[in-house]
Amino acid sequence: MTIEQDFNEIFINLKHYDNKEYVAKIIGKDEKYGLKREFLVSFCRDWIPIEKRKGTTTFRIKENGVYEINEPEENRKYFSKLGFKFKEISFDDIFQALNEIKTIEKNGR
Repeated sequence: MTIEQDFNEIFINLKHYDNKEYVAKIIGKDEKYGLKREFLVSFCRDWIPIEKRKGTTTFRIKENGVYEINEPEENRKYFSKLGFKFKEISFDDIFQALNEIKTIEKNGR
């Protein structure tokens, strides 16, 4: 995984692996899956469908929020984005980060 920042946009480049790589915005709790998520559509795909395990998939993050990043053969990672700040957080900090972002956006900071 590589992460690039261009002003307020974040670009996540993941290794392609049988279409199992993804970036999802976490929007709350889910009874069945634990996390309620909105899966992002890829921004760019640099791979050939026949080559199931070669190439990269790029995702673009523009909105503030908490994100789950899954790159097969790696552990899932979680990040929070607020303005120009994009930082890795632990699974245990997901809902605290969501609440902080909601509070800051509500207060207009």
